[in-house]
Amino acid sequence: MLMQGDLHCPHEAGFDAYMAGYVFLRLGHMLFNQNFKNGLLKPVEFRQYMTNMGPFINCINLIRGVSDHLKLDGIDPVTRRPQWLFVRSKPFTEPLDTIQLAQWFAPYGSVDVKLGGNRKAYVAVGNHGCAKDILRAFRQHDKIEVVKYSVWRHSSIVRAALWTGVFVSGGLCLWALLDRLDKPPAN
Repeated sequence: MLMQGDLHCPHEAGFDAYMAGYVFLRLGHMLFNQNFKNGLLKPVEFRQYMTNMGPFINCINLIRGVSDHLKLDGIDPVTRRPQWLFVRSKPFTEPLDTIQLAQWFAPYGSVDVKLGGNRKAYVAVGNHGCAKDILRAFRQHDKIEVVKYSVWRHSSIVRAALWTGVFVSGGLCLWALLDRLDKPPAN
């Protein structure tokens, strides 16, 4: 039961089923008629709807996921989502604010902002056009720098692992060199 104020309202499963069926048929109709560019529409039989909806059978739509849908009866599709954007505040500016970033990016499309500290944030965008528009619009911004996310440049864990590898291998090379210099030459 749903609560609306002080009233108890039963869930309207019948209406939900009706609306799901209606949307399904409308999408089938749109897919069928998109081939007719001249505007000539004709009556459609239900089997024609089903033929056009064939590629979408056993697919579950995912909103704001890594992949756009799951395929229940086969291999999941390769992701076509755009790469994350990395936002860093420029030196001598105030820390980043999630709400401010969302307001700045909202005119370009749907975005999700996740802070990675006071001075960096990760932004997931809905499509490639939105990402391109944000990168273009904020190229010369006075408070933030926006670039495409790169694991090698922006992940603190990967950077720490790389620097650890550099220091450990450098230390081993230096130890081997000093060890070699300390030994007298063999006659």
